[in-house]
Amino acid sequence: LVGVSLSNSERIHPSTSKGRPLHRAQEEHRRCGTTAANTHMTRLRILCFHSFRLSGDNMRKQLFDLANLGASLADLATLDFVDGGHRLGDDALPERLQALFPPPYFEWWNAREGAGGTVIYDHLEASLAKVERHIAEHGPY
Repeated sequence: LVGVSLSNSERIHPSTSKGRPLHRAQEEHRRCGTTAANTHMTRLRILCFHSFRLSGDNMRKQLFDLANLGASLADLATLDFVDGGHRLGDDALPERLQALFPPPYFEWWNAREGAGGTVIYDHLEASLAKVERHIAEHGPY
């Protein structure tokens, strides 16, 4: 899951590409003849939620080291990674994955079947409270 909103704290000039392909909005500014004096793009702030039993640091590693997506977005957005609300033991992942993604490990919730076939989401409330605190302290996104 990824949340996105605009932040006024940082602006990017449309002619800045640092050797990378221009974003569509940047290309539109160039095509229309917009100048540096009258147009700026607002930098995105993206709150990133890791997948099941990983961490914010492991997601950062996936996006920057393994996929190079983080570097591709560096001119357009600031990525902020948050850990799930429930810490797991250091053996939560299979051993072969622990070498690639070292602990600590977190989860947002753990779903289990309850009485009568209902689904119970353990740790969900703690995770939601953690996200709310993070947004209040570091947002907006």
